[in-house]
Amino acid sequence: MQHYDYFLNPHISEPHYIARLGIIRDLSELAKETTGRVLDIGSGASRGYEKLFKPYVSEYLCLDRNPESNVDICSDCYNIPLDDNCIDVVLSTQVLEHLDNPSLMLKESYRVLKPGGTAIMTIPMSWGLHEEPDDFYRYTKYGIQYLLSEAGYVDIQIKPLEGLLASVIQLIIDEYYAIWLKSNKSAANHAVTILNKIALWLDKKFPTQRFCLTYLSTAHKPSN
Repeated sequence: MQHYDYFLNPHISEPHYIARLGIIRDLSELAKETTGRVLDIGSGASRGYEKLFKPYVSEYLCLDRNPESNVDICSDCYNIPLDDNCIDVVLSTQVLEHLDNPSLMLKESYRVLKPGGTAIMTIPMSWGLHEEPDDFYRYTKYGIQYLLSEAGYVDIQIKPLEGLLASVIQLIIDEYYAIWLKSNKSAANHAVTILNKIALWLDKKFPTQRFCLTYLSTAHKPSN
């Protein structure tokens, strides 16, 4: 029997299945190419994507500002208590929108990276309000490009993880799922399963690039 994990392997009946699927798929592929020391900035109590990367890396460090989180480094991301040039890969997923000063976080991530090191980030273009009141920004690919370039990164690659129609369906589910649950839990989960299947089909049948839920970005610190 397949083991489902809401964070790493969600069931198709989960309300955030579409949003999770693209992130997990692409990070799983990137993890296979990752070595050395990884710093997960804003990992939370779930310890981020440690299970994806752990088989391939020498160390996976989790950083979060919440003292109750199960992390290795309890700190904000503006003053990371690590030496310069000591990390091979910085990972940050769905964090940038919650920072009042995202530029400072990107500069800190750049500082701790070794020359030639890689930053991997997932950053939302569209999503409803969440983790309020610490919900400040949404980003276009041009905004992401600008912020990473300003921090010193090069070889910046940015890709949307979903298309328009799947994104719209996911936003509808996120907005109304709690209401549907109050009416009928079984019917709500059945409806979500059907909508998720339709979203996957539409994304494959009618792919688009201009609107998404999340961007995946990779960038590098120059080698010299």
